[in-house]
Amino acid sequence: MKIRLTFKDPDVLYEGDLERQVRAGLPEGLSEEEVELLQEKREDATRDLISRRWMEHGEYLTVEVDTEAETIRVVGRGEKP
Repeated sequence: MKIRLTFKDPDVLYEGDLERQVRAGLPEGLSEEEVELLQEKREDATRDLISRRWMEHGEYLTVEVDTEAETIRVVGRGEKP
């Protein structure tokens, strides 16, 4: 059986975890100004991608659970059941 569940978290794209992960992926040796500019650009691009592809209004995420295969996947925005 496949079931879809929608989760709401209005803060997930704008709080610490995304920021920490983006910062961890930045190259070393940059000035603090370069770090801030690059981090802001990458965070914005990441939020845009996530919102455009998977999170409705930047806060609703739908997953599909397949109980027979014992898998779970993120459902794309606008994807029909």
